[in-house]
Amino acid sequence: MEQIERPLITKVGLEKLKAELYQRENVKKQSLVSTLISSKEAGDERENDGFSLAFEDFQINEQRILDLKETIKFHQLVIPKQNNFVELGHKIILKDLKGKERILQLVPPIEVDPFLGKISDKSQIGEMLLKKTVGTKIVLGGKLYKIIKIVTF
Repeated sequence: MEQIERPLITKVGLEKLKAELYQRENVKKQSLVSTLISSKEAGDERENDGFSLAFEDFQINEQRILDLKETIKFHQLVIPKQNNFVELGHKIILKDLKGKERILQLVPPIEVDPFLGKISDKSQIGEMLLKKTVGTKIVLGGKLYKIIKIVTF
């Protein structure tokens, strides 16, 4: 029997997926259906670029809805423990030699957002941070940083 892969996700990440699912099912889908109807009324479906594009957008949205439902149904919630070393779900506060702080969060690949400092535990930086403790020095982007705090929430 094939075992279903259970995607790891944090509580915040799960809430974001639920919000996206709601928006796609209850707002975007209605808009796409309206566009499809308008495009269909504009002429022959086989020669109607507007209809073809609208139908493609509709299919993409439907597939994303299915993907979201599956992820939400089968997810495995990441619950970081309060301990002295970095693990998945923790926020890590780093400080460089000039005293400038940088905050990173170690998240599952599904939640990566470099602009928000959310990095994958599977990335090079993520793997470098795993199991490190407060006081550990690491080099990121050519700069030396020291882990000053590990935050569990």
